[in-house]
Parts: sequence; structure tokens; C-alpha cells
Amino acid sequence: MTDNQLDGFERLARSAACESAPSIDISSRVLRTIRKLQVRDRVDRETIVFCYGALFAACAALLLVLQLPDDSLLPMAKPFISMLP
Repeated sequence: MTDNQLDGFERLARSAACESAPSIDISSRVLRTIRKLQVRDRVDRETIVFCYGALFAACAALLLVLQLPDDSLLPMAKPFISMLP
């Protein structure tokens, strides 16, 4: 920046420092807007249904892998079931 640009900025800052803050009260508008908004559930129903479906699918896949007569898919599932007691 050049000195002329900085001088203009300093003049603007000095004039703004002399002004008082505007007295605007918007608290009633804010409270009215907050009251109008509908309170959403913390977790949507779709998310809960999806989580239950994913849990069911994971349990079903685990049971199928553990019940296989041959152990062809067991190496693929081993990282997940090695954590089980």
C-alpha cells in the first residue's frame, strides 16, 4: 500500500472512532424468529432407520460367514471378527 492509501485509511478510522454506535434493538425480532422456527429432533428418523438396517445387515452377514460349511469367506471377515471375545 502507498502512503496516500494509508493516510485515507487513517482519516476514515479517525472519523469512525468519533461516531457513536447506532442504537438498534433487534432482540424482539430475534426472539420472534426463534419462536417461529420448528425445533427439529436431534436425530432424524431416517438416520435411525438407516442405522438399524445397517446393524441388521452386519449381523446377518456375520452369521452367514460364521455358518459357512467351508471357510472360503473367512479371511475376508477375519479382521472384523478378530475383535470378538
